[in-house]
Amino acid sequence: HPQAARTAFRCAYPLAGGNTGGPAEPVPRCLLDLRLCFALCAAGGGHLSQIGSGVNFWSFVIGHGAFELTAITVAGAAGLKLGWALIAPGRWPRSEALRLAAMQSVQLVAGAILLLLIAAFIEAYWSSMTYTSSNVKFVVGGGLWLLVGTYFVCAGRGHDDAH
Repeated sequence: HPQAARTAFRCAYPLAGGNTGGPAEPVPRCLLDLRLCFALCAAGGGHLSQIGSGVNFWSFVIGHGAFELTAITVAGAAGLKLGWALIAPGRWPRSEALRLAAMQSVQLVAGAILLLLIAAFIEAYWSSMTYTSSNVKFVVGGGLWLLVGTYFVCAGRGHDDAH
């Protein structure tokens, strides 16, 4: 999704020389981009609901939205991780803090890419189907949100991680 890539870029770009608002500017800017993305989605959905097309819109979005909106959030988190490494490097030199954060951010971006691929598959082959009722799409979409939520609540539990 282009918005996920733009958000990650906007979180990291100011730190690479494009920063004109001081060292703390990238964090609010990135959060603003994420909030704007979600606000635009909500505004579009609200408008379509107002004009009577809400059921069609929400039944289309709910299935792949679980993966796509999560991917956008994860991509934003990757950018924030890079920005935070430069703003507050802790006991490390900034270059080392950035290198360490980049290793974790690359993993987050890889996860975001996987989530976007899943979202694209669902959007192409499930969300766009017209012969399935909206109620079925809402039930399946709710199940997909539950699946994504359960994964993020339970992932990594039960084994000791050195990080």
